Amino acid sequence: PTNTGINSDAEPGSTGAGGRVGITATDTLTVQNGSTIFAGTFGAGDAGDVVVDAKNLLIDGQSAPTYTAIASSVQPGSTGTGGQVNITISDMLTVQNGGAIFTGTFSSGNAGDVVITARNLLIDGWNIPTTTFVGSSTQPNSNGAGGQVDITVADTLTVRNGGQINASTSGTGDAGSVTMKAGQVVRIAGGDGTVNGKFSASGLFVSAYATGQTGNLTLTTPSLTISDGGGIFATSGMTSGGNLYINAADLRLFNGGRITTSVFGDETTTG
Repeated sequence: PTNTGINSDAEPGSTGAGGRVGITATDTLTVQNGSTIFAGTFGAGDAGDVVVDAKNLLIDGQSAPTYTAIASSVQPGSTGTGGQVNITISDMLTVQNGGAIFTGTFSSGNAGDVVITARNLLIDGWNIPTTTFVGSSTQPNSNGAGGQVDITVADTLTVRNGGQINASTSGTGDAGSVTMKAGQVVRIAGGDGTVNGKFSASGLFVSAYATGQTGNLTLTTPSLTISDGGGIFATSGMTSGGNLYINAADLRLFNGGRITTSVFGDETTTG
């Protein structure tokens, strides 16, 4: 079947840059069931930016077998850089049931940044096998750097049921950092025991799985609650680990809530 979406691509063999994708909705914009809003590069030119401005935004994967997402990526074999994903929502932004907002690189070009401003943000995994997330990553065999993830929420940020915010590297390029500000409260709760047959915690992550460096994670909010196996994590397998900076007047962890930094490897791995 043909994918449903709004896309801009710099095609293989091309040298020009891809176009910008700009969408303005006066009420609710819905992306669901395998559809995408996407800008990518398959050639030497840079990918365009994706810019969304709406009152409400719902990204609902509905358990589709392919990504349901707003995204930009650098595809294998390309040398251009990825575009920025910039989303401004005046009321409610919901990413659920396998939905995603992300940038990534599979090649030598750097991934673009993810920049989100919303009144409220909910990332709800719904306990399905596909990860529901907002983030940026470098993929195996890539050497471009990951993008920064910058999220500003006026009221409440909720991550639950296996939902994630992450910046990771699986290549030689460094991961981006994650910076979040919530004006009222951040709630992280639960996990999903079905992803790859392993428990997948709800949470905020900076991770390195190869030789690229882990980014840092900074969270600022008046109130932070972490429960039911959810957490905030900095993990590195082959390089120095990232740092966690948490600025909260009220911090509550219960029923398995965690804040952890972990480094795995040999004596050259520090963090």
